[in-house]
Amino acid sequence: MYRSLAILVLVLTACSHAASPHKASAGPTVAMMVAREGTLPRLVHAYGRIGGSGGRVQLAFALAGTLRSLRVHPGDHVVAGATIATLDAATQMANVDAASADLVSARASLASARVDRTSAQLSLDERALARARTLVSAGVAARKDVDVAKAQLAADHAAAASYRGQAAAAVGGVAGAAARVRAASAELSRTSLRAPFSGVVSRVFLSPGMTVDPSTPVVAIVRGDAREASVQVADDANDPLRVGDPVTLTTSDGATKLRGRISGIGGGVDEVTQLRTVTVAIVQGHAAVGTAVDAEIAVAQADGVLLTRDAVVEDPQSGERVVFVASKDAKGATEFVARRVRVLAEDGKHVVVAGVKPGEKIATRGAFALLAPPDGGDT
Repeated sequence: MYRSLAILVLVLTACSHAASPHKASAGPTVAMMVAREGTLPRLVHAYGRIGGSGGRVQLAFALAGTLRSLRVHPGDHVVAGATIATLDAATQMANVDAASADLVSARASLASARVDRTSAQLSLDERALARARTLVSAGVAARKDVDVAKAQLAADHAAAASYRGQAAAAVGGVAGAAARVRAASAELSRTSLRAPFSGVVSRVFLSPGMTVDPSTPVVAIVRGDAREASVQVADDANDPLRVGDPVTLTTSDGATKLRGRISGIGGGVDEVTQLRTVTVAIVQGHAAVGTAVDAEIAVAQADGVLLTRDAVVEDPQSGERVVFVASKDAKGATEFVARRVRVLAEDGKHVVVAGVKPGEKIATRGAFALLAPPDGGDT
């Protein structure tokens, strides 16, 4: 439990001790800010090098199979997106063909189910029922003729409902078949290994006819373009990366900042490091090939309450991140009460949090000192 602390803001206060008139205990100096709504990019951190991670990237297929063709040799130049190798795709192609045939059949069934087979018959049934009632009223027909007409109308209404059910099922059948086509097509695309960036083939590890899997490198490509960087990123389902995401690169000595965007995302994750290779096209700034860089990838915008970085402190005992919210006590003195917050995004100077309302006054510089209990108190 945090203790509310009464503090004179930005002024060191002292109170004399009766037994020791020359000793004083000083409260912390605290600055404040007014919380306001704000936005920061949510960042994914990575590291790598200009012109390639370690100068060379090994490429592997995303699925297991038999190597059917290899289209490059050591020393060949390749451009981003070029096909480097292919797997035997007979099974995947058969799956695409079968799924496509199912989709054609499902669409035909839907078209058939949508044919109106009952509206005209129902109209005839209703006229027949009306005519039977008229004849019964005139005394020229038996009551049973009305009953027969009613039964026919009910039977045809039931048939119409059945046809509507068949049409609804046919719609679901088309959706399912289309999903299977997409899945089969995606699997077929994985039988082609493409260059994630432009570079030079430095080594070929396999030859056609050999068995491969995602842990088996097929070729290695050296990147020598200072307009690109290769960074290693941990997989995170909460922050998926997309081609086009903005990236800020900072050289390891902090002297140079470069800006760019994701231009390619590797298809496989390294089994040892659990990292994925991401290619960044540099659009602003320059650094030599091989320069180590830290990367910040902006994957989304976080909306919340914007505070300065020093307003959020971590309790060393609980590990919780808290802010101190200012209020007035009964005597009009300023006091601070700790409140847990959830950090949504942060950069070197600011944080966006949830758990604070715009307009509240928050301790900033000196806030960490508010974690300490008064003399002789307990946390």
